[in-house]
Amino acid sequence: MKKIYLLCLVLSSISIAEGIKYETLDEEKKYVIDTSDKLRDLQIKSINYELSNFNVSSEKTSGENFLESIEDENSKYEIGNNTYFIGNKDEYNINTKFNFGKVFDFEGNNATLGLNMGYVNGKINNNKLNGVNVGIYAKSYMPDYKLKINTEHKFNYTNVEYEKAFKQNYLGVYGGIDIRTSLGSTFFVEPGVRASYTFNLDSNVLDQNEDKIELKKGINASIGGLARVGYIFGKENKFKLSLGYSLDKRLNNLNKYNIFNKNVEKPANNYITHDVDMQFDVNLKEKHKLSLSVGKNTGGYKGGLSYNYIW
Repeated sequence: MKKIYLLCLVLSSISIAEGIKYETLDEEKKYVIDTSDKLRDLQIKSINYELSNFNVSSEKTSGENFLESIEDENSKYEIGNNTYFIGNKDEYNINTKFNFGKVFDFEGNNATLGLNMGYVNGKINNNKLNGVNVGIYAKSYMPDYKLKINTEHKFNYTNVEYEKAFKQNYLGVYGGIDIRTSLGSTFFVEPGVRASYTFNLDSNVLDQNEDKIELKKGINASIGGLARVGYIFGKENKFKLSLGYSLDKRLNNLNKYNIFNKNVEKPANNYITHDVDMQFDVNLKEKHKLSLSVGKNTGGYKGGLSYNYIW
């Protein structure tokens, strides 16, 4: 009996160590896991949109920026809003973000540092998403090097209301960086690279059977390249029409779960996404900046409207 008991303990420990295969789970458990995965996937797509659809506070030469900073005593600020859609009719995010920042000048190189906060409304697998986020952002244009940089990082809380009458609270951080160079003046080309991530801090849910499903702490990431070509009309008031394309590769797209005190790993899916879009920008005397974009991405569509005022 003692040998049998010891054998059972060994087999039990092996089972716990090996965990549960995702493929063997029932459809209800897969449903919760798939929803959590798609939530994080939408966050990657959203931050990529925000990173690559931004306006620098000034596109003047370094000399013009320096003289202006002396006259204004380096006291410029910006305030704005960005509202956009990512996804399709079955899985989507509608994001509304407000930002406030301080504009600095470093020997003719313009930079902005600020705070933003926003609200997210969406749907995944007929489950409702409602979330809020707060974060920081920094962007800069270095005219002598024709270099544009934009980075953003935010804390997010999302409540997932399942159609089967249970809820999930998700806490996480996500963000990224976009770096590009701007070539040309009237006709321009902007090649660049970007990287983004999402990191979950906590996410537990009791499903309709009161079984606890825990999303373990972990990071998903994405890296890609982009290019934008366009034409600028006007001098004091500028109008810009451009077309953009980007390609992103998912990295470490593997989410780990715990069910019945056993580990569950859904197979990694490090897929590639493609995005195309058309963007129209209006810059009125370097004070009022309006941007409208529409496009298509892998698995859906995207589009948004943003406005920034600088004083």
